[in-house]
Amino acid sequence: LPNRRRAKTGLNRGILANGWGGLVTRLGHKAAGRVEKVNPAYTSQTCSVCGHCAPENRESQAVFRCAACGHQANADVNAAVNIAAGRAVSARRETPPQVSPKREPQHATST
Repeated sequence: LPNRRRAKTGLNRGILANGWGGLVTRLGHKAAGRVEKVNPAYTSQTCSVCGHCAPENRESQAVFRCAACGHQANADVNAAVNIAAGRAVSARRETPPQVSPKREPQHATST
């Protein structure tokens, strides 16, 4: 066991898991009603412009290119836009109901 890393692996995982849980709990108390958990599943394969979801949309680890509309962006930025917009996709790859029409969509700017 070099540097006792293996012995501490379980402890480190526990600390990390509880750390994020505590953050979510504190955010819920501080910003009641404004914190919403979004399932991140398939957000990196879903187009933030047209909503098309397919594994082929991920050209590489860093590049996202939509096979349906041609939208191109950094894969992490595209996924973050989907999460910010609350676009989660079920295991059957159905998109959930869209956001209220009273809310303006947030568009990411590419830099």
